[in-house]
Amino acid sequence: MITLIHGDCTDVLPTLPVASVQCVISSPPYFGLRDYHIPPTRWPAISYAPLAGVPPVAVPPSECCLGLEDDPLSYIGHLVHVFRLVRAVLRPDGVLWLNLGDSYAQPSKWGARSGNKNHTSEAGRYPRRPRASAGLKDKDLYGVPWRAALALQADGWYLRCDCIWEKPSCMPERVDDRPTRSHEYLFLLALGERYYYDAAAIGEPSAQADRPQRRRAEELADQAGLTDAHMAAIRSAGITDTDKARATQHGGNTAEVLKLAAEAKTALSGYYREFIGSGTRNRRSVWRIPSAPYAGAHFATFPEALVEPCVLASTRPGDTILDPFSGTATVGKVAERYGRDFLGIEANGAYLALAETRTNGVQIDMEALL
Repeated sequence: MITLIHGDCTDVLPTLPVASVQCVISSPPYFGLRDYHIPPTRWPAISYAPLAGVPPVAVPPSECCLGLEDDPLSYIGHLVHVFRLVRAVLRPDGVLWLNLGDSYAQPSKWGARSGNKNHTSEAGRYPRRPRASAGLKDKDLYGVPWRAALALQADGWYLRCDCIWEKPSCMPERVDDRPTRSHEYLFLLALGERYYYDAAAIGEPSAQADRPQRRRAEELADQAGLTDAHMAAIRSAGITDTDKARATQHGGNTAEVLKLAAEAKTALSGYYREFIGSGTRNRRSVWRIPSAPYAGAHFATFPEALVEPCVLASTRPGDTILDPFSGTATVGKVAERYGRDFLGIEANGAYLALAETRTNGVQIDMEALL
């Protein structure tokens, strides 16, 4: 089920049921890049620590759209405020996947490499103005993604991983004094030390699967009629099934597991060890995913391939996924495909209409539900 709500997330989030969401996947507006032509948010005064153990930063009350603040410290404060509201609706074992890009300090311009062209006004509502340097030098990289991650960590979130979204087809940049940037960050954050995470659901092929020894082991297993239960027993018992190994490596095995492991060892001989691994490995933290074009009138849709591992690793069928900056509901489209419920909040009515069209008739992946 997909639910789309038209409104400002700072107004909508406090109305949602407590602990009703299993996972949040979101890409908020980036700092200083675009004006999405929506009414400004009324931000309260906010105090937050930019880094654990350092004095807090005080952000005064203001009215502006997220991303159009006068300085990055205010932007980070507003992000902290939004995700404080998110904490209340997230289940104790839930997680947050946060995608953020970066920009450069150019006090004379808005929009980093795009200059003023993306900071357009609507009926003069948002006049163009110089971007404050926030104490940084012209051409400095703001480091906004890491500033946000460290501020959220200081605010109580557990910062668990910094995934790199590598873009093989990145946008060209007219620079000749630094490398062209071809990545963004995707942070995994959690409310506590223990949270739901299915590593096997997003495992990636290991080199072991292509070894000649592995192929020979599979041939022997087929000839001997070994079953999935035999394979599970092999992994449980390990290379050796001595009492010490069972106690220290696997916490003990039943007699039936040991019996199946012994049968497999006899059938496979020295190739037994080829099945200790599963043929997959834990997913690495660099994700090479091309940007995905979208013909609709929306500036920044992140690719479905970036969302899929977040959905599969952090939710079960029937769980609810939230995106407080839903845009055209890329997260919702992926959630529906894999049998998850989706709740999207979007302040721009035009994007909401696109989202409704985009998520109609999504084909559910039945295999993923089994």
